Amino acid sequence: MWINRRGLVVAAGAVLAVVLCACSAIQIIRSSPGDSGVSLQPDLGGGLPEVPIVTVDLGFRSGISTPREVVVRDRAAWEELWTDHIAGQPQTARLPDVDFTSHMVLAVFLGERPSSGYAITILDATERDEELVVDVEVTVPPPGMSELAVLTRPYHIVMVSRTEGSVEFVATETARLRAR
Repeated sequence: MWINRRGLVVAAGAVLAVVLCACSAIQIIRSSPGDSGVSLQPDLGGGLPEVPIVTVDLGFRSGISTPREVVVRDRAAWEELWTDHIAGQPQTARLPDVDFTSHMVLAVFLGERPSSGYAITILDATERDEELVVDVEVTVPPPGMSELAVLTRPYHIVMVSRTEGSVEFVATETARLRAR
């Protein structure tokens, strides 16, 4: 039996719509500049309050070569971190503007890795008992997968609403196949 490509796409879309309707409500909890990279998270209702996250910079070529988790609450510390972060890059990126009266910066650096396939991502931040809990996903290449033999320094820098409480970074490691 012959099914044309368009019919197959329509059928797959219908199945996806049914599955999505059966899922819980979805809410947007973070976005990147220009609304790119929006992450969707389930709205569990009645849970702990989530803090909106805005990505400042995300990538694989930081000037910071050692693992770090950083909380920045003032401009001087922000300038120092940004200078370290862009060190050695061919183009000097301008310091992103942050209003430290109402916001702060959270940054995670995975440190230098021997190949592609590594990443670090701040997934969400949740307020809990005067503490900000930051969920971080560390992606590593799956065992046996061939990756590019190139040094990488994965990082994720975000801006969140300012809090004076402590900040706890909670990392989870994941092995993820690359999309081809």
